[in-house]
Amino acid sequence: FDYVDKEDALLLYTSADGLDWELKSDPLDEVIFADVTMAMAKVTEEGGVRIYYSIPAGNENEGWIGSAYSANGVDGWGFEGVLFESIDGNDISGPEVVVLDDDSFVMYFAKDIIINEDLSAETILTEIGSAVSVDGKGWVLNEDSSLAFSDDYEGMNKVTEESIISGTVVNPGIVKLDDGRWLMVYTATSIHPVCGNFNCTTLIPVVNEELWAATSEDGVVWEKIGSLGLRGADATIVSLGENRFRVYAGNVDTTKGILTDEIESHWVSTFIITVE
Repeated sequence: FDYVDKEDALLLYTSADGLDWELKSDPLDEVIFADVTMAMAKVTEEGGVRIYYSIPAGNENEGWIGSAYSANGVDGWGFEGVLFESIDGNDISGPEVVVLDDDSFVMYFAKDIIINEDLSAETILTEIGSAVSVDGKGWVLNEDSSLAFSDDYEGMNKVTEESIISGTVVNPGIVKLDDGRWLMVYTATSIHPVCGNFNCTTLIPVVNEELWAATSEDGVVWEKIGSLGLRGADATIVSLGENRFRVYAGNVDTTKGILTDEIESHWVSTFIITVE
């Protein structure tokens, strides 16, 4: 397909087994989805497809969440508008939508929280927030965060007086367990300085992206259960039955998967986890 002069685009792949994927479309609506990189699709009861996505920079409502609908998931896309903006006006991104047992909807996303430390400095924290909906179209934003980065948990107790860790939790992927609970796989990004020379007068920031997991009884309140022991980002989870799940994530294994950027060699990789 023609991909000239396009840095980012949404594409449609299909697979019969979840392992071998075939490209089925040109970039989806190049006007509505121009420069969109963070999106997820949901099949509606009538068989259509609704895509929830982060509105990219350069648009009127950049940093908010919008949606578009298509009757066949390929063409005829219509922009449904901005679903909501963050309470404090800061960016929200990476929506993940699940349907609860009562047929209501919950959306999870990364949200920036800006803390003004003084008149000249500010700190940006990124946590996982949520919104609820009765129909998947009209949404009410929850003020509190669902998950927040913890220095002594995702930071893995590396915090010392000399080395302060800062981190974020983003990109939740969510699926239902066989016993009715919910499983979330999310990305924890930690940044901590290390010595850049012999006498440690220069510090170099080291960034680590790792996949972690949490569970929930109701899909609303979450309890962290630990690290998957894998580096990666932006997980999507598919149930295989009997509490086995296929996880798709970016930059986990650079030797397998779907090549998404031939220049920088970014891949979508997959692996299976079992929850006991």
